[in-house]
Amino acid sequence: MSPTSPPNPLVGAASLDKPVLPAQRPYAIGIDVGGTKIAGGVLDRTLEVLAICHRKDHAGRSPEKVVDAIELVYWDALRSAGISPNQVAGVGISFAGHTLGREGLVLTSSNLPEWHDMPLRDVMAERLKQLVVLDNDTNFAAIVEHRYGAAPGASDIV
Repeated sequence: MSPTSPPNPLVGAASLDKPVLPAQRPYAIGIDVGGTKIAGGVLDRTLEVLAICHRKDHAGRSPEKVVDAIELVYWDALRSAGISPNQVAGVGISFAGHTLGREGLVLTSSNLPEWHDMPLRDVMAERLKQLVVLDNDTNFAAIVEHRYGAAPGASDIV
């Protein structure tokens, strides 16, 4: 970004407890980054899955190459669903590693050992020009189970 470019208003704009979802945008994209596969999907507001795609060409690659692969999954998901970026309310990225979700940081990952204190949320928000929420894959799985799966409304889940 050049010094005269306006800042991206979406960078750092969301956390798990206060997502910003523009009402006029009907779709969300979820991307799961693992050590051997990056999977992406498009959902509508009824949680119907419209498209699923994945890539496996990032394993053992540098963080920059993994970021490139995440972006490719985003574009593959859009194409597969037949939608455009301006129809997307936001992108959730789950990451197999130690994260600080509210800060948008990947601290470390056993599966991707070159990752150290990477501001993945902000990097992807800038690249995709989308609202991005980042957290550990297990945290996202627990949230989904609590809200939509086996434990809706439960005060504790294990």
